[in-house]
Amino acid sequence: MRGGVQYSYVEGSQEAMAALQRSPVHYFQREGAPHLSVDSSLTNLQGHSGTVSVGRGGENKIRTTHTYSWASSGFNLNDAGFLQSADYRGLRGSVTYRENSPTADFLRSYFVSTAYQTDWDYGNLNTFNQLRLEGETRFTNRWFVWASVNLNLKTIETSSLRGGPPVMLNRRSGTDMRLGSDPSKKLSFSYYHGTQLGDIVYGHFFWMDIRYRPIPNLGLTSRIDYSHRNYALQYVGQQSIETGERIYLMGRMKQDVAGLTLRADYSITPNLSIQFYGNPYISTGKYNEFKRMTNTMASDYDDRFVLLNPTFDTERNLYSVTNDEGRDFAFRNPDFSFCEFRFNLVFRWEYRPNSKLYLVWSQDRSGRQPVHTPSLGQNMNEMFQYHPHNVFMVKLTYWISP
Repeated sequence: MRGGVQYSYVEGSQEAMAALQRSPVHYFQREGAPHLSVDSSLTNLQGHSGTVSVGRGGENKIRTTHTYSWASSGFNLNDAGFLQSADYRGLRGSVTYRENSPTADFLRSYFVSTAYQTDWDYGNLNTFNQLRLEGETRFTNRWFVWASVNLNLKTIETSSLRGGPPVMLNRRSGTDMRLGSDPSKKLSFSYYHGTQLGDIVYGHFFWMDIRYRPIPNLGLTSRIDYSHRNYALQYVGQQSIETGERIYLMGRMKQDVAGLTLRADYSITPNLSIQFYGNPYISTGKYNEFKRMTNTMASDYDDRFVLLNPTFDTERNLYSVTNDEGRDFAFRNPDFSFCEFRFNLVFRWEYRPNSKLYLVWSQDRSGRQPVHTPSLGQNMNEMFQYHPHNVFMVKLTYWISP
């Protein structure tokens, strides 16, 4: 058995604490959460989180683990770390059969595992239920293969409307597969492919790592990433109309993400080395099938929204809608194309024991356009048209021995 507990305390003005309560970590103002509300008189925010795990491991062939974790609504550690969201309680566990001495000559080890996960918020809303089956086999030639299948029985997104009501998603399934070769060889690789399959969520995810060490003091690594997502309920925006009612808009988003990571590590001598890192990244999104969210927790998917038929103003890049009451509202075109290129070049010299000199050149160029540009080549051209931001740094350390 093991566990841990954390406590956070954040203090500030009433305005700062009100903004913190409304931030994406908390969304105290969100609809459909009667246990939450924004208190504009607060000058501090407190919370706690933790985990408790019990299980059976060691050399047993059958191993189990069960973990309860939580983060209270007011927990916040983003001044000292990273927290994506608070207000959750979760229980997850697994039962695993592992064989470390299989009888087959070509097998080194294998395992099969079944797992579950279920989550709630502090208002006792059950937000997530998942079942998963996974297994891995490692061979005597040091190759391995791992695969997983999961079924999401229930998914309720409490933050997808940015402070609006929770949104129920339909059931979906997913698969993951990874294959890898012997990492001790001069040339080795790892390959991954995953899917999300459902009525309103569909996606394919792929990456491949290639590692090459032609000589002992030179290492080259490249990683190719690509993913395609098709989400029928993706946040577009929100606004208030003349009646004071707040409108929440979602749409179908088709997104493509491509990236390439290059790394090189060259040791000229044991005390002198050069390291390079480069990463071009492109993400594009195209929206259609715009919806006004109405009964977001309806059991029938089509009852959760009203499908809109907006008109598009090309010059203003704006959609306009006339609703059933004859009142007009407009929202910006959410299409986007984002490009980014980053690289770091590091020179390290240990000019005496424990005393080092670092010379660093870092460059970042990025930009976002409010249009959908599907062409990879055109996005690459745009990437290198953006003005670069260069940073040069020098770090010198000198060890004074006692």
